[in-house]
Amino acid sequence: MAARRFSLPNIEELSKEQERVRLLPKEGCHLIVGGPGTGKSVIALLRARRHHLKEARQDYIFLLYNRLLLEASREMVGAVLNVQTWIAWFKRQFSGALRQVCPVIDGKTYDLDWTAIETSLAGAAELPGPDAPFVIIDEGQGMPKSFYLALMDLGFERFFVVADQNQQITDQHTSVGEIADVLAVEPAERIELTDNYPSFPVLRLARPNRRSRCERYLRFG
Repeated sequence: MAARRFSLPNIEELSKEQERVRLLPKEGCHLIVGGPGTGKSVIALLRARRHHLKEARQDYIFLLYNRLLLEASREMVGAVLNVQTWIAWFKRQFSGALRQVCPVIDGKTYDLDWTAIETSLAGAAELPGPDAPFVIIDEGQGMPKSFYLALMDLGFERFFVVADQNQQITDQHTSVGEIADVLAVEPAERIELTDNYPSFPVLRLARPNRRSRCERYLRFG
């Protein structure tokens, strides 16, 4: 049996509210909110694809919560995507900017010490500018508020964040309001996806009881 191939929906398959999000300007900060099945993750992938350059250095980074989501995203658009898990990427950014190891708690690789990170950033005399000025974040509610504050301290100013207030990944989750406050996105400027579209072509290919990790990710993202 041939392996199934998955792909993003065509532009004409997007709803009007999804198309509105797709056409948001590259500059500025954008916060997209929606529940399961509203296409948030698809929109984030389309945003990353819009930024991706066939040649030359990439000007964006697409951040995902874990490797499962990373693999699912690459399955959708191919390996050519500037995508990383958020903690691993942040640790590299911190170390590169401050020339020191990113602080962690009790030696736990992925338990970042945000208090020590904040102190180090506040005491830094001068920091280099971001190497990828555009930050695209999926499942933005899964990262702590301190993460967003640290990115601002590191000089990042352009954000495209999709989040689901009702889908908490960890106990360090951030509310939509907190994300909006850090990014200075006014309530009227937030965009909410309300229409449920679980029937993108990729989902129609699925057998009822044999959905791939990629399909499950897109269905509930």
